[in-house]
Amino acid sequence: MRKKFLLLITFLVYFSCTSRTQNQVLTGLDCIHEYKNLFKDHRIGIITNHTALNVENKHIVDIFNELENVEVYALFGPEHGIRGNMSAGEYIENNTDANRNIPVYSLYGIIFGCICYTCISCITTF
Repeated sequence: MRKKFLLLITFLVYFSCTSRTQNQVLTGLDCIHEYKNLFKDHRIGIITNHTALNVENKHIVDIFNELENVEVYALFGPEHGIRGNMSAGEYIENNTDANRNIPVYSLYGIIFGCICYTCISCITTF
């Protein structure tokens, strides 16, 4: 059941959709409000980087944080961090997103092993 749910989420979010005006192509992130009920009452873990922006230049973390009854529980970021403000090769520690006060776990380097099982097990949807 969970695998089907995650497959459905993947299909809906990551496949592009088109705007109803001027045939502008939008990404799944631009259409996320159409599927907000799928995320209702979920604790979300977001694996992202600084390129996860919608057509209005809003970051995925900010978009999900604005959804009602959705808790962005933890963020996981690669080499340059989730907001792209880290230098290439720079050591990145687990920290907190300054914009939203959400824990950020580094997926870059050996620090990845420091992500605790308790944190992962509390997340209902990635």
